[in-house]
Amino acid sequence: MDTTKLGAILGTIGAAAGIIPGVLARRVFMIARVIFLDYAAVLTLGHKVNNIWDWIIAVIGHLIFGAFLGIVFAFFIKNTSSESSILKGGGFGAFIWLLTLALATFFKISHFRVTHPFDCFFILIDAVCYGVVLALSYRYIFNKRKYWR
Repeated sequence: MDTTKLGAILGTIGAAAGIIPGVLARRVFMIARVIFLDYAAVLTLGHKVNNIWDWIIAVIGHLIFGAFLGIVFAFFIKNTSSESSILKGGGFGAFIWLLTLALATFFKISHFRVTHPFDCFFILIDAVCYGVVLALSYRYIFNKRKYWR
């Protein structure tokens, strides 16, 4: 399988899994005010989610962003090695967290302000979950691909 296609598939799987902790933290446990999905909402819509259509567009934007980052991760793993892929995936997710918070701060995104450490922590959890699921998916597909040969 082509590395780009593999990375896009892995990134989409990871992004879908990364939505779950944020939604749980905000909607079920009610301990987070801002989650990683809000980045996609602000970047695609220009504001936070207000209705179901906004949520659908935000999820689509989040999945596309995740697919793009999955491609970057797949090329990174291809050029290094698949050893310690879970650690690399978690680190990749943490790096994405740091990069996106830095960009949101640098460009002063008007509708997105992280004011509480809990929000920052839960966004980190979302990002690390994305990276770990990305790495686990890569390991699963890589092992299946070796079996098929």
